[in-house]
Amino acid sequence: MKLAIEPLSPFRESQIASKSFLNKLKKSLKINGLCSFSTHYLPFYDMGLYATTNKSIFNKPFVLRLDGIYIDKFNTIKNSDNENKKIFNSIEKSAGVIFNSQYSKSVVEKFYQKIEKPNIIIPNGVDRSLFNPEGSNLRHELNIKNEEIVLITCALWRRHKRLKETIKLFKKIQNERSENFKLIVIGPDNNHEKETNVIFSGYVKNEDLAKWYRTADYYIHLSWIEANSNSQCEAISCGLPVLCSNNGGNYESVLDLDVGVVSKCDELYDFTKIDLYNPPEPDYQILLKDFSLLIEKKFNFYKNSKIQKIDIHNVAKQYFDFIERVYKKN
Repeated sequence: MKLAIEPLSPFRESQIASKSFLNKLKKSLKINGLCSFSTHYLPFYDMGLYATTNKSIFNKPFVLRLDGIYIDKFNTIKNSDNENKKIFNSIEKSAGVIFNSQYSKSVVEKFYQKIEKPNIIIPNGVDRSLFNPEGSNLRHELNIKNEEIVLITCALWRRHKRLKETIKLFKKIQNERSENFKLIVIGPDNNHEKETNVIFSGYVKNEDLAKWYRTADYYIHLSWIEANSNSQCEAISCGLPVLCSNNGGNYESVLDLDVGVVSKCDELYDFTKIDLYNPPEPDYQILLKDFSLLIEKKFNFYKNSKIQKIDIHNVAKQYFDFIERVYKKN
């Protein structure tokens, strides 16, 4: 089978993440000899795999990878209804749909309709040859003492990722606990001044990210309504216990892999349009209790972990098996 993979999503803010994941997927499919590839601009392929919307030029069957839809009621970036119509039209034309979390499937079916055609939920995958607990870290370079506990968070920082709230939680942790803490913030952000014991890394190349994760002891991810964070998966693959919020799809992998604590710090999302870029503050008292639980249970995480489930090679095999099954039906 010859695949045409087009990684770009119409979501401007998620294009980098979408492209990064599908490029990793393509590399794994190629390494494992599962299929060959062609561009969708030429008719020499059997199936297409597209991010979010139909990219077909020719009358070829295709599978969509969906990580959500537009739910911003104020149309901050684009008109939600107009963009969702494009996604729904693509679903109708597709031969099958891959969701990256149960949340992604639920939000699509809430705004569209129940998906009757072949569909499957496959979480994002990680290159575990790059992201793993073994290897160097940056504690010495960053002058971090052995006794200091390091928290880390990573994102393409936009308002709904809640960096401001993450820093606020960090300050509360510092005030309430006796240990010495530092927070590392990975990713470009120009809206925050220097903070005591907070290290802003700025942009970090993909090949250097694992060093930063391994510098930390815990990963904090308070993003509001996110489908499945690549960064969180990378941190998990590096062996970091995770504290995340209970909305969107990020918590699904934390529970499934048994690698951290899901904090009920937010009201549950009711699958309606929201003011996406004006997120509510989480309940910090709940978060503080859950952070204490994270520290208390640290050495219990990963004991029986199914972390291989997010290995990109296992994920790629699931993608191939599903796409091949759909192809044979067409």
